[in-house]
Amino acid sequence: MENRINVAPYISELLFRHDCVVVPGFGGFVCTYAPARIHPAQHTFQPPSKQIVFNKHLQQNDGLLAHTISAAVPCSFEEAMQGITDFVNDCSKRLKANEKINFTNLGTLWLDVERNTCFESEPDVNFLIDAFGLSTFRSLPIIRETIQEKHQLETRREDRPAQEDRPVAPLPQVNLQRRRLKIAAAIGVPLLIAALILPFSKAGNNALAGLGIVAKKEASTYVPFNWTVPKFEAQKENILSAPDSLGHATLKLTDDGAPIPVSIHAPVAESTNVIVSDVKPVPKHFQQGAYFVIGGCFEVADNAAKFQIALKGKGYNPEILEQVKSRLTHVSISSFMTKAEAEKFLQQVKADVPEAWILHK
Repeated sequence: MENRINVAPYISELLFRHDCVVVPGFGGFVCTYAPARIHPAQHTFQPPSKQIVFNKHLQQNDGLLAHTISAAVPCSFEEAMQGITDFVNDCSKRLKANEKINFTNLGTLWLDVERNTCFESEPDVNFLIDAFGLSTFRSLPIIRETIQEKHQLETRREDRPAQEDRPVAPLPQVNLQRRRLKIAAAIGVPLLIAALILPFSKAGNNALAGLGIVAKKEASTYVPFNWTVPKFEAQKENILSAPDSLGHATLKLTDDGAPIPVSIHAPVAESTNVIVSDVKPVPKHFQQGAYFVIGGCFEVADNAAKFQIALKGKGYNPEILEQVKSRLTHVSISSFMTKAEAEKFLQQVKADVPEAWILHK
């Protein structure tokens, strides 16, 4: 690619949804949960957060960063891997030159005197989504007077000369009569309105229905329905005639009633077949040296199983891969032993699965 890919923003974005983002050949950024805490000296309350640490030993490529970059730019998976390689080479060169690398919304990376990799996360960025909207605030402690201090203050007031005491200003007199009128009005007006409305509501709400104050309701009438059930005389004989060869017979309920044709059939046994509606997919082992066309990666295994069933509905034979060093569940559409066959198949499935990519062990 002509333009160099800035990998740092994609790492910061993935840390909001994942606990670990690996940069192949460079290291991994790992999230650890930090509970809410109180600073004992500054009296500040800090919400729960995710603390970011850097581990240079995590260099195994799980395809998460490259797949995210290829979908966002957009570009191919190989171009995204080349952009990550250029980013790693540039960072390694700057670290060897004793330069501090500042990643936006992520933190600062440098080498100390003993050539150990050090990382300090950005303090103003909280990667914990559950703590969204919570900010740090300060609450000063409440200083209360002790019994000894209160006793010393009262002793000083008693020892003060009488002529030094300042006159106390009289409190403003409150108009008690006006306050009583307001309280009586606040209680009496609603009671007066209720006394005027209740007689009209008991009379049928006819007077206030036209004003829209009380809705007029139509009285519902109930008309009983008289129906009779024909008496079935079970004690009489020959109520049901003998069926013919086809199972047809007649049923006569009363003496003066017309016969009713009925059909008699032998009971049919219920089916014992069990229909399996949700079959769990059989995982496929990650073979050494094979090229897998990956249709998608999922954090929840149930979502991967649903995606596998959807691909089967389109005519493919997808499998779930095992032994992949990633916390995501990989769904493989097909596998090949050569890269040319995998790329050819990838172009064919792009119409149905645009986000498909090739994974090689």
